[in-house]
Amino acid sequence: VKATAVDPDRFEPSFDEWVAMAEEALADLRKAGVAAQKCLINAEELREWCAAKRVSNDAAARAHFVSEKLRSQSHAGGA
Repeated sequence: VKATAVDPDRFEPSFDEWVAMAEEALADLRKAGVAAQKCLINAEELREWCAAKRVSNDAAARAHFVSEKLRSQSHAGGA
């Protein structure tokens, strides 16, 4: 994901550091009462989604992608 991002500076220097940051952010959101959940991103799936939407792989696009993915999973699980 980072390799194709237009904003690679938004990522932590290493994957391990990114995981630690993400886990902390997830815990903070949950403590604040947000029903936050993990969403694994497949780099190729994100690349194809960005191409189909004609958007760059940036923070806003990644957030939108995750939102759509979680919404889709929620609807599939509830059907």
